[in-house]
Amino acid sequence: MEYKYPIETHNSVGFKNTSDFNNEAFNDYLHHDRQSNRSGFLTCSYDELKNLLGNPIKLSASFMYPDTLKKMRKLSWQDDNYFHYQTRGKDYFLSDVIWFVNLTDYKYKGRKNADWFTIRNFGNGMNMERFLKKNHARYSQISSIMNDTFEDKVKYLKNYYSRYASDSKTYDNGFNSASIWLDKIIKDLDAFGLCRYSPIKPKDNINWLISKYVYHGDQTYREMSDTQQILNYYLEENRT
Repeated sequence: MEYKYPIETHNSVGFKNTSDFNNEAFNDYLHHDRQSNRSGFLTCSYDELKNLLGNPIKLSASFMYPDTLKKMRKLSWQDDNYFHYQTRGKDYFLSDVIWFVNLTDYKYKGRKNADWFTIRNFGNGMNMERFLKKNHARYSQISSIMNDTFEDKVKYLKNYYSRYASDSKTYDNGFNSASIWLDKIIKDLDAFGLCRYSPIKPKDNINWLISKYVYHGDQTYREMSDTQQILNYYLEENRT
């Protein structure tokens, strides 16, 4: 796909599905999102993002929630499926679609420097519903951070993402932007359980989480606020 803007994505380098990430040489591509300690958000339609970035990668139920031992072994972090290795424990199991993006225009002291990040729906789709409903004892990385009851899952969401549980809490885990829209979902789950959860299809989603890694104190990386502003500029320009 040809881009009008200085944008590289998984599409522009030929990766379209999760299966395409079974390549050790591509591990460096994923490394840039290994620790998502910065976050931002976009408010726009799915079609607007697709028009700018191309098709996202779909994080299917069979991929994020393998239901047989054969599938689990196939997608194990011990094999060469580096995409799954990177996503396990990175809470992509709460997303349905994801874009890997690099803005190639950024320079630091006259030299080009990569501006890698991901864009995804978060906590409001079908994989979120599967997370709330399924027994996770079989999913090693996920089950290591929570028990299997619905109440424990809500507690995990509340403690890790939400400002609702404690307004005075500081957020250094990189997902603070998620609390902008996730708080209402968590409040409803806390008060009414699954009966108040209504998953949204990606095509109907308007809230998107941006995640990127910036080494603490390192000035060679573009700030998330700048990345978010540039993306909003490109989206607006595409609307005209």
